[in-house]
Amino acid sequence: MMANSRAYALLPTVIVANKQDLTGARAPEQLGAALGMESMTSVQPCVATDAESAQNVLLHLLYSVDSEITRFAALIVEIERLVAHGE
Repeated sequence: MMANSRAYALLPTVIVANKQDLTGARAPEQLGAALGMESMTSVQPCVATDAESAQNVLLHLLYSVDSEITRFAALIVEIERLVAHGE
């Protein structure tokens, strides 16, 4: 599923490790290692019935998108600079 998503666009991806309140729940780090994480993918712990926990997952995704937009804007500025100087 992740490979299919990556074929369309390189976007930040958050995998939600839900039910972290249950005994025996695998840690997000373990899940990430098992999935072979890519640079723009993170695994976030969550207890979906806890509003604050669910909100934290959403905020993490929004901050990830904001960070990528900032990086993309800086790349555009650099490309424009190079084009303007004929490099």
